Amino acid sequence: MKAMYDAYEPLPILEKFPLQIETITAYDGNLVVGTKQGHLLMYSINSDSTSRMKINLLRSNKNFSRKPITQIAVVPEHQILISLSDQMISIHDLTVFNFPLLSTLQETKGAVAFDLDIKHNISLTGEAFVTVRLVVAVRRKLQFYYWKARQFHSFEKDLSLNDTPKSLLWCGEAVVVGLRYDYWLVQLTGEQKELFATGRSQQPLMTKLSDNCLAVERDEKTIFIDTDGKTVCNNLEWKEQPSALIYDEPYIIAIVSKSVQVQSQNPILHIQTIDIEKPKFLTYAVTNKNKKQVFVASATHIWSLCPVPISIQIPQLLAAKEFTFALKLADL
Repeated sequence: MKAMYDAYEPLPILEKFPLQIETITAYDGNLVVGTKQGHLLMYSINSDSTSRMKINLLRSNKNFSRKPITQIAVVPEHQILISLSDQMISIHDLTVFNFPLLSTLQETKGAVAFDLDIKHNISLTGEAFVTVRLVVAVRRKLQFYYWKARQFHSFEKDLSLNDTPKSLLWCGEAVVVGLRYDYWLVQLTGEQKELFATGRSQQPLMTKLSDNCLAVERDEKTIFIDTDGKTVCNNLEWKEQPSALIYDEPYIIAIVSKSVQVQSQNPILHIQTIDIEKPKFLTYAVTNKNKKQVFVASATHIWSLCPVPISIQIPQLLAAKEFTFALKLADL
């Protein structure tokens, strides 16, 4: 596939990291790094007048966990950090320098993955409030929790599955679960619907495009489904199966083999291939302008994928006679 133009410029922000990166997440201009050694570190990320990225270590805890930190997520509105380490979910205070432990969900012993559903709401009196729901895959079961009064409470009975999940993602009032051999749509009521096979690799991979649309990977194809599990548009195809996937409107960004690839979904266009040494992880933070700041990491390096200005991208689309997509970019 021939690339069309550069939608992103990769800028190194953390090089030759002395620990092994195991997971990353980002929010509000901050990057949080969990390591195989059990260290947790938080950095602030800013760009200067020369468009270079400045990174500063805000806080860290080298004794955060005695085991590798396999997954982390942040809810800045409630100032909490959720971690998965040693097959257990823990909740930590985001406001204190060493991320002190608030609580551990003992029932999650054996956890392999989790996902958050964060909703911004307006009350009848006009006050803004944020609700948080947590789903945890524990062996062959799903557990459900909601956040209230500085702790998580169980709100549904455990749901049994055919196999141990490898990945999961909220989808409206249901959860899409990636098992070894197939994907399932699991309603909170307990109803379960088989979607399709994971493919040859048996490595399920998903990302959310909106509250009503998910991208789900099957071998070299990305399939787009709605909250009922129905396909909603044409599939994307990659040279090889991606190992990580995120959406930054209007682009689908994937780690494919030894590079980061960028495609658009409507219309289907191969936009860019970015050569990065041994990429493993993708994440993003939503900025105060409601835009996404995308990060890619290897085991020892982190880059920011900085968007090329729309004013530079559009003329290249016009030259390629991709007028509809040029208008779409102009409306962002």
